[in-house]
Amino acid sequence: MPKFNDMQVFPLDGVYGQKDSPAMVVVDAGGGSLAIEADMGDGTWIAIPGSPFTEDTAFHLAIGNGRFRFTPAEGAAYSFTVR
Repeated sequence: MPKFNDMQVFPLDGVYGQKDSPAMVVVDAGGGSLAIEADMGDGTWIAIPGSPFTEDTAFHLAIGNGRFRFTPAEGAAYSFTVR
């Protein structure tokens, strides 16, 4: 599972397909936080429920028709895996 500690947008271009499986998200807050936002398609990013995450956690994120920006702060790291 890849681990990131910098800002990433998934997918880089376009959006995930309508039938794509949920992604696995693992947050290693490490005393920092991780903001996860969804792209509205017009340059506006909206925080998903619970964001920013300040505690270690793992969850599935429904990604169909979506594009997401992950922004860690103060040493946080995360994994994002789509099958």
